[in-house]
Amino acid sequence: MKVTEHDYIDIYKAQNYNEILQFLAKPVPFCRYCDITKWYGIGKWEISKRDINEYLL
Repeated sequence: MKVTEHDYIDIYKAQNYNEILQFLAKPVPFCRYCDITKWYGIGKWEISKRDINEYLL
């Protein structure tokens, strides 16, 4: 896997907040490594009970 300068943004070099938002609005080249056909659900979204068992699969 290769990371390029197009896969991230240096927030300290960004000219303004909009530049960061524009970067986040588009997929980066590194996304090509994700195989979304193999994604699966890990449970139901709900408010945390602040229980450690929520984080263990």
